Amino acid sequence: MTKISSPRKARRRFHRAFIQWLHDNQSRFLTAPFQIIKRTDNFLVLTIPGLNPALSFGLSTWELGIHVEWQNTRWDSLVFFESLPEAVSDGYICRLYYADERITYPHREALWIDQDFEPFLEWVNTELTPTRWLALSEANSSTWAELVSQPNPEAKTTVPVWLEKRIEL
Repeated sequence: MTKISSPRKARRRFHRAFIQWLHDNQSRFLTAPFQIIKRTDNFLVLTIPGLNPALSFGLSTWELGIHVEWQNTRWDSLVFFESLPEAVSDGYICRLYYADERITYPHREALWIDQDFEPFLEWVNTELTPTRWLALSEANSSTWAELVSQPNPEAKTTVPVWLEKRIEL
C-alpha cells in the first residue's frame, strides 16, 4: 500500500487534485489516513487501515465512488460523488446543476473540492465512520449493500465495517 504523498505521481488532473486535497485535509477525517492500494492511468483505489476490505474507494477520471466487492463479486456501490465541469468565460460551472443553480468557480479544482471532495469528507465522517455493519443482500440475480447500525437478519450476510476495535465518537 502507498501512503498519500505527492500528487505529482498521478497522471490525471482529477487524481492530482484529490490527492493534494486529501493530503491537505486528512486531519479533518475521523479515520486513519487513506492509502492507495491500486493505481492505473485512469483509476485509483484507496482504503483506510482497519476498514473491511469488502469496501474500497475508487477514483476514476471524473468521479469518486465507494464500492463493495464481496467474495470476488462486485456487489454494489454505496455512493458516488461526481461533477461535470464546463469552461465558461469567467471560470467553470458544473453542468449537473440547472442553469439558475450553477456556481461559477475560478478553476476546476475549486469545483471538484466543493462538489466532490467536501461532500465525500462529510459522508465518510457522518455515514461511514460511525457505522458498524455492512449488510449484503441479493434477490433475483441482483445484489445490493447498505450500511446498517445492527446486523440485518434478512440480509444474505452482515459483515463488520471496521475490523479493528474503534473508539466511540
